[in-house]
Amino acid sequence: MNQLNSGRKKFFIQIITIFIIMSITLFPANQVWGRSLLKTIANPLPVPFALFGQTMSYGDLDGDGVMEIMVGAEKQRVGDMLSQGKVYVFDSEGNLLFNLTTPTPSDNAFFGSSVLGSDLDGDGKAEILISARGEDVAEHTGAGKLYLFNNSGVLLNVFTSPHPQEFSSFGHSLLTEDINLDGYKDIVVGSPFESTSSTTGTLNEPKPGNKAHGRVYIFSGKDFQLLTTIEPENKDRQLHFGVSLASGDLHNDGQKELIIGATGEQAGSEWEFLSQGEIYIYENSHGDWRLIKSLTTPNPEHNAYFGTSILVSDSSLIIGSPGEMVGRNLNQGRVYIYDWNRQTFAHVLSAPKNAPGAGFGQSLSLGDADKDGDLDYIIGAPLENIEDTVKQGMVYVFSGVSKSLLYSFTTPSPENNATFGISLLFLAGVNGNKLYVGSPGENFLEGRLYLYDPEFGFPWWGYIIIIIFLAFLAIYTIMFLKKFIRARNTYLYLMSKRKNKDTEK
Repeated sequence: MNQLNSGRKKFFIQIITIFIIMSITLFPANQVWGRSLLKTIANPLPVPFALFGQTMSYGDLDGDGVMEIMVGAEKQRVGDMLSQGKVYVFDSEGNLLFNLTTPTPSDNAFFGSSVLGSDLDGDGKAEILISARGEDVAEHTGAGKLYLFNNSGVLLNVFTSPHPQEFSSFGHSLLTEDINLDGYKDIVVGSPFESTSSTTGTLNEPKPGNKAHGRVYIFSGKDFQLLTTIEPENKDRQLHFGVSLASGDLHNDGQKELIIGATGEQAGSEWEFLSQGEIYIYENSHGDWRLIKSLTTPNPEHNAYFGTSILVSDSSLIIGSPGEMVGRNLNQGRVYIYDWNRQTFAHVLSAPKNAPGAGFGQSLSLGDADKDGDLDYIIGAPLENIEDTVKQGMVYVFSGVSKSLLYSFTTPSPENNATFGISLLFLAGVNGNKLYVGSPGENFLEGRLYLYDPEFGFPWWGYIIIIIFLAFLAIYTIMFLKKFIRARNTYLYLMSKRKNKDTEK
């Protein structure tokens, strides 16, 4: 009987050992099902403090149906010019094609502070819009410029604010939509620190006081002329109107609405919540933009920065509020999903753990990560601390159906101030989906870009391991049963023999 018990213990120890090995293989540290790193893209011209990966966009530059990737490095040193900035253009696999910089070399131009690929004229080849938020316009220091290049990097036009002011950050946000329905995508440009005040500012504080209300300009994509200017109704406060832009057909009538973020908006009956943030929804009525609704966070507080990021998916608005307190965690951040049809906040997302200072919602993207046909929410928390590593950053992926967390991941190169996830880009393609994640603080702020397979699902090699495990389990079970039967027969034989001896006595 002792032999039987010993065999049983040995069998279970072997099975548990195999299970542990399988678990470590299937679930290694910092690894999730289906999210695999495909490539690490370093700054092609490595310079500290370049912030490569701070901004990203995509566009089909050569008309082959495959998107190219544009990556901004707004503080890239170019020659003797500090923080002049560059934009690098890669193919979808992360191979460098060419790079661009401002045709007006200068310090602190921040060329690449925003970048957008868009086919303005409908010829099947995207143009490239690049802002240089720090460039001077005449005597206006740091007023900002916007450059338009064709698909091969030839300069087509330069846009400046009709009201250039010092440090007004013209080009801070970009969007293209066919506003006037002439067949050309028009160019929407945010200038969030513009003001009617004559007060000058500084680089870090564009407009002191409460006068940086901001403006949004719409230029024709056909002849590049100014079509309209949108200003906030409240011009006596520091709104930062135009810090973010989005568009979508919320009414499902074939006409896109324009959504404008104003993260400096104060709220409360006596404006007691500074920089709570608000978004404004406008509709286009025969060329006249009319404000139809404004939204702010249902959790009023200082420095929530509601509206930092905005996306539209069908009739839903996805809004980042990265400065919000969650529980007792300051600046952990939330993302709100507003149902336009029901006119209510339908869902609230946040990091599923205590993450003070994470900035959850600073960046947003949409993509079908779990292959169920619905878009999932990809959310950056670039300031999240990972154990003892400060502001390393994290990316979260939530189901578009259940709103539950599918997985989260961080940089494979942990370091302080990496800000992994500050920019996100999901690309759907016939050859598989790709997720690009910017980490501009890595390697002394030189910056890196990571290319992932974002699909959530059990990996193919997992099935092989399970088959091997089941095969071993079957073999060990058969071996154990044979030993069990042999031991049992031996035991019964000995017991029978002993009984016979007792009978003879």
